[in-house]
Parts: sequence; C-alpha cells; structure tokens
Amino acid sequence: MACFEHNRTKRTDVTFRWYMYHNALHRTVVMDLECRCKVMDQLKAKFLEVSEIDASAACEIVFSSMSLGGQMTIGNGYEVYNSISPEINFYRPLPQLDFNVSIIEVPPMEKVLTLERALKECRSKIKSDKKWRILKDTEIAEEQLSIREMFEKQQKEIQALQSEVAGLKLQGTMQKEQECIDQERIMFRSDVHEASCDQCDSLIVGHRFKCTVCLNYDLCSKCEAQGAHPNHAMIRIVSAVHTEVPLHVIPEQDPKTVTVTNQTTEQMQRKCTLQIQMLHMEWN
Repeated sequence: MACFEHNRTKRTDVTFRWYMYHNALHRTVVMDLECRCKVMDQLKAKFLEVSEIDASAACEIVFSSMSLGGQMTIGNGYEVYNSISPEINFYRPLPQLDFNVSIIEVPPMEKVLTLERALKECRSKIKSDKKWRILKDTEIAEEQLSIREMFEKQQKEIQALQSEVAGLKLQGTMQKEQECIDQERIMFRSDVHEASCDQCDSLIVGHRFKCTVCLNYDLCSKCEAQGAHPNHAMIRIVSAVHTEVPLHVIPEQDPKTVTVTNQTTEQMQRKCTLQIQMLHMEWN
C-alpha cells in the first residue's frame, strides 16, 4: 500500500555516526529523502556506500536517534520523518537528520534461515495473490454478466417506450387531423357564400374572390390560386356575413341587362341555396 505523499522527496542533511574497530566515525551527506515507504532502504544503501562496508557481509544495520525520551530506535519511514529537526540556520540551511548507526553481525546460518523464511512468505503471498486474482476475475465476470443483463433489460424498456411514443405520435397526428377537419367544417359552415365559382361552377365555400371589373364574376379560392381570371383585380370576401364590401369597387350594371341579370341571379341563388342545404344535410 502506498504511503501518504507517495513518490515525493525532501532534501535533508543526513549525518551518520557509527563505531568501526573502536573508532568513532561520522559522515554528513545531502540526500533527497524518498517517501515513507522507501526511505529506510534508501538510508541503508547510502550508509553502506559512505561507510564502505561490504553489502554482502552478514550484518544488520539499525538506526537510532536522540529524542526527548532518550535513544529511540528507528523502525520505519514515519519515524525517520518524525526525527527530522526543523531547525534551520544560516550555516546549515537544510533540515537536519542525525543517526547513530549500530552494525550488528549476524551468523551466516541465521541469515540463511531468515532468507528462507522471507522466501516462504513471498511464496505464500504469491499463492494468495493468485487466489485473489482468480476470485477477482470471477467477480468481474459476474459483474459483467449482470451489467449485460441490465443492458438487455434497459434495451427492451427503451424499445417498449419507443413503440409507445410512436403510438402517441400517431394518435396525436390523427387528433390534429381531426381537429383540422372539424375547424374546416366550422369554417365552411360559417363561410358558405350564396354564389358559385364562374370557373369550376361549384358552390364557393371559404374565401370568395369577386372581380372588380366584370359584372357578377366570382371565383373560389382554389381557382383563384390556380391563376384563373388574371387580367382583372379581384376583391377577397372572407365571410359572407361579416365582411363588408365597398360599393365603389362593385361594377355598375347596364340597364339593358338588368332583367337578364336578375333572372340569372335568381337562378344562381336557388342553385346555391340547394347546394347549401345538401351540405348541411351531409354535416349533420
């Protein structure tokens, strides 16, 4: 497990003090101390380097430092960092770390037994890691299976929702079409003119277009949209009841043709009345 502030370094003046053949020796070096989980191995390797002791020799290196309670043995990286002196002065601008190093000779047989125990621990840890990996792979496979089942279930729910939405859209479209038909019927009922189209000879329902030049010439909205009677200006009559038509835009009748026109108008009115009655019968 990684320590706090893993892979970070701290530059420190480290002093090693030890005895060799009844001689007191010391060395001070500047070190970039590694994190708490690596610093013990770093200090041992550095001490073997500065002391010129054979790394293959059967010996154990123990670090200790002075504290308020007396001499304290350093056993891990956290105790190393706790032993750093924060005092900084002009001559020694870096934090200080002062160690007393004890070199304990270990019999070769005891060292072999220690290595064998460490080897057994490594093998048991490897076996437990393999078991853990097998168990973890099984858990991952089960988790993937459950995720796949959940995904398939969600896909089915999405398909059901899509079909439901499609049905609602179709229902909404049909409802809008029905509303348009009803509106057209209402509009046609209120906008049925007592006139027929002079182009297609049908009853004018909706907008009525009356010629401002010709006498009694009318068009329905379809024929007017198709461009019928393009040479004269047309006036649009939206409602047969509510639309007021100015008299000055209606062409004056010739006295000679008044009688014929009146007869034709009466015939057209009878025809339009009959068609209106038929339309009302169909709507009702």
